[in-house]
Amino acid sequence: MTANPYTRTLATGFALFSMFFGAGNLIFPLLVGQMAQDKAPYAIAGLLITAVGVPFLGLVAMTLYNGDYRAFFDRIGKWPSRLLIGAILALVGPFGALPRCIAFSYGSLELLFDIPFIAFSAFACALTFILTYRKTKIVNLLGFVLTPLLIAGMAYMIIVGFQNPTPLPASDLIPIETFWRGMTEGYHTMDLLAGFFFASVIFMTLKANAKSDDPKTILKQSFNASIIGISLLMLTYIGLSLVAAQHSPSLQHVNPENLLTSLAGVILGPQAALMSALIVSLACLTTVISISAIAADYLNEELTQGKLGYGFSLFAVLTITFLVSLLKFTGIKMLLEPILVVTYPALIILCIINIAHRLFNFKPIKLPFGLACGASYIYSIL
Repeated sequence: MTANPYTRTLATGFALFSMFFGAGNLIFPLLVGQMAQDKAPYAIAGLLITAVGVPFLGLVAMTLYNGDYRAFFDRIGKWPSRLLIGAILALVGPFGALPRCIAFSYGSLELLFDIPFIAFSAFACALTFILTYRKTKIVNLLGFVLTPLLIAGMAYMIIVGFQNPTPLPASDLIPIETFWRGMTEGYHTMDLLAGFFFASVIFMTLKANAKSDDPKTILKQSFNASIIGISLLMLTYIGLSLVAAQHSPSLQHVNPENLLTSLAGVILGPQAALMSALIVSLACLTTVISISAIAADYLNEELTQGKLGYGFSLFAVLTITFLVSLLKFTGIKMLLEPILVVTYPALIILCIINIAHRLFNFKPIKLPFGLACGASYIYSIL
């Protein structure tokens, strides 16, 4: 990565955006717009709280802990911390986000090509292994190659989608209901969970490429890169949601994994298939590369103390990803939904407590995560 600090911060912000922007980040803004119709501004406001504001809160918290997620989670105790880190990595890794990305990619391509899902998933995992094995090149690959292509593809579809606007279709939902549903859909992006580990990659990359070891300089660059990445995410969410709301009559009864391809077909016509497939492939590939590397590192360094080696750990992560992906998108969504409803609010509380500890020397509370999970569960069943 270039030695220019401004260019480095910009490229790192682009890389952070591409790490975040995976399958869930494409699907759920579209679902919000499809659902809300003329109430889209209320739903988008709710979505931005949980899909942009909350991940940014997590990035700020991790930045204050110098990108060290172990130090961040160790505040709840050593062994609870290890269990929680492992559980989160399992959710954003081989048991959740990774197979969901593959299932979503297949959903966008199955309308174009007659490919058996099992063959597609095996190919996707093999390609990920090849691109992720040289992990030192990951941030450069994301920041300088894949992200500009992804942003260009998304911008083109959104801009064309806003041409010749018509009044938004009327929705029967009341504003507070659409706002709440937008907030709920934001949980499914899982960006807070992934952000804990993405922040570590970003902070360590900036530190390795910095001319100076001054912690304040690296902290500032990390914070600025977070603002760039999260701002790009916000603009993309708003654009996708409004375009989906604009064209919602044409998207009725469309499966979530086929939603982007169908929308692109409505907006762009015959050439849409290839464009939407490119967008989905880039979004999912960038996220899969990032999370696979982090999960493999944790398996190798923390769980097996280096006995497996990075290459074999990466192979194990992607093997599990392949097996779980066979549940396809609907099955994976059903697996994740109850877990996210319980854990997301608890992790938000943990972020707030840890930020208060760093900034105001807030004293430790011994079981914040367990108590918060219990409260979240009670709330979810009411």
